Amino acid sequence: MFDNNSQARKEALIFLKDNVVMAVATAGKSGEPQVAAVYYTMDDDFTFYFLTSRESKKAENIGSNKNVAFTAWGERGIVMVQGNGHAELVPDKQEGIVLRISKKLRAMEPYHWPLLEVLNKDYISVKVVPRWLTWLSIDGKNPGDFARHYERII
Repeated sequence: MFDNNSQARKEALIFLKDNVVMAVATAGKSGEPQVAAVYYTMDDDFTFYFLTSRESKKAENIGSNKNVAFTAWGERGIVMVQGNGHAELVPDKQEGIVLRISKKLRAMEPYHWPLLEVLNKDYISVKVVPRWLTWLSIDGKNPGDFARHYERII
């Protein structure tokens, strides 16, 4: 069991809610991997959501293999979250994903072409529930052995 109130868990949640881009890896029936950068939004329980075209390789892969891996990283210092989880395709009307992602993006800059491109197509939302998640923050610390700085938070 992991401490739901740990400092690392709180820092990771703040980091992920402040961030807007992560890499998501999927694999189809053949097992061939594919990774893509996605805009995402996140709930307090670390469930996250992203958008993709119904015609995308991500959607095709998730349709046949619900297992995904993901990572998000910081622009300054060595700060990262990585994990894997179970993905499912969800109707956007239920989750309001477009609005949540748009609000995060507008706070950063007004024009984000990939989101606009997706919205011009037949898109779907993807919900990812993490099975495990690790947090690495070496910002301002002596890196030494990176492995000792990883903390499992889920």
